[in-house]
Order: sequence, then C-alpha cells, then structure tokens
Amino acid sequence: MSIKPNSSTKILFSLILLGVILTIYSYHIQVYWDGTALKSPKIKEFFSSSTNVKKSDQKDTNSKSIILLNDSTKIIKDSSKPSINNLISRLKDLKPHTLDSSNQRILMIGESMIEQLYLAFLKYGKYNHHEVKAKIWYGSRFIEWSQNDTITKLIQLYKPTYIIVSIGANELYLPKICERRPELLKILAQLKGQNFIWIGPPIPKKDFGIDSMIANAVGEDRYFRSKYMTFQRRRDGVHPKPESARKWADSIAVWIMDKSRYPIRMIKPVKDSTTALVPLPKSIKQKSKLHKRKK
Repeated sequence: MSIKPNSSTKILFSLILLGVILTIYSYHIQVYWDGTALKSPKIKEFFSSSTNVKKSDQKDTNSKSIILLNDSTKIIKDSSKPSINNLISRLKDLKPHTLDSSNQRILMIGESMIEQLYLAFLKYGKYNHHEVKAKIWYGSRFIEWSQNDTITKLIQLYKPTYIIVSIGANELYLPKICERRPELLKILAQLKGQNFIWIGPPIPKKDFGIDSMIANAVGEDRYFRSKYMTFQRRRDGVHPKPESARKWADSIAVWIMDKSRYPIRMIKPVKDSTTALVPLPKSIKQKSKLHKRKK
C-alpha cells in the first residue's frame, strides 16, 4: 500500500527547496536588490537589511540617486558602491597596449639560452633600427643574479629602453623550485621601473613548476611561454639548434608586437633589404639587382 503525498506536503517540500536554492544563490552570486546585496551570510539578514535600506533612503538622499519611471515605480541606485569603480579600472586594464614604433635600445640578459636568440635579434635590431646588446652569464642561476647587482650596473651602463630576460634553464628540474622564489623577486626588484619581458626556458620535458612560478611573478603579458613550442635540439638535449632558435625568435617577435605589455616594432627581417622597415616591392628589388650588374 503506497502513501501519496497530499498537497500540503508538496507545498512544504517546495518551500524547503526554494529556501535551499535562495541560500546557495545568496552565497555565490553578487547581485543587488533594492540597494542590498543578495550575497549575505544569512537569508534572514538580507530581508531585515532590506527594510533598513528602505528607511535610510527616506532620510539620506545624498548617496542615492532616485530615478522615477512612473507614478508607482522607482529604482534606487546606490552611487556610493565601489564595485563600479573597480569594474571601470578592470576595463581599463583590458585595453590593448599601443605599439611603440620608436627606435629602442634593447638589452638581453640571461644564461646560455640567450646566445642563439641574441644572434637572431641582432638581425631584427638592424632591420627595425634598434640597438641590441647582450650580457650572457653562462651557467648562471637565480641565486647568482639575485646576490649581485649585475642587472643594476648593466642598466646604468647601457641605459636600455627595453630589456629581454631569460633566466631559469639551469634550474628546470629542481624538485623544490618554490624555494627559488625569493631570489626571483630580488631579480625583479632590480628590474623595477623598466620595460622588460621574460622569455621562459624551452623546457624539453615536464618541469617542477618553474614556468608557472616565473609567469605568476612577472605577469602573463610579460612572460613568453616557450614550453609549448617544439624544438630541434643539440646533442645536450636542451639547447635549440640555430634554425629552431631563429623560429623561436620569430615567435617571440610576433608575441612582443601583438600580446606583450610593452609592444615595440619587431618586423621580421626580409632578405635583400636589411635596412628597410617594411618589405620592398618586387619591382624595386629587380631594379637594385640590375643596377648592381651594370656596375
């Protein structure tokens, strides 16, 4: 013999379910109703605070702007809420950065991974009218760079307008890489106030978190993740071959212009025209070749 629930039982169950839904809703979604946030520790407090807001609206109209829709309807908008200002500031942060087309003094600093990139960026510098310098500290780690003022002295010496950093390849497989974070922060302190980007190490296999640690410290728009690229490597299994390094540099150059925090002019060099800022038309190339033959 089965017992069918009566109507009162169904209503009671529906009310309990509605109360659970409203409680979950109030904890997870930030919404305002009549000037009161639904996200509240308790539903009871929400209903009690709602009546308090209505009373305060009659006494204080300076912080509330009342918009009349018709004779019986009004919307009370709280103009003192800081959430709107936070939203505006976040929208400003989403604005794309403007490309700097001026000539740059680029300084590259890091360990051996910088070597092949430096050779590739020398061509980029000549083609885009940038001056490119490099300081390669072979075998260096975070601890060496952090315990010396080498970066500070290099900045004073070369007065760069743009810095490219690549440090971390010699610490890829440290199981407790988080212990190197203080050294990383000391390096970043020397770079304070500088327009810089950080090139992530070309990780040949899974690391212990160094990639994420650096990215979180410098910011995604200042960190190029090399780990997702495929490289042809030398016999040591770590360093990219020259051809792979050139493709690596091409990818970095595109990222600098399109996605980095400090985009600068990094147009890919074109053969037969190492001093032009844009590719030359075929007609001009043909004329230059004929002129050379006549000579």
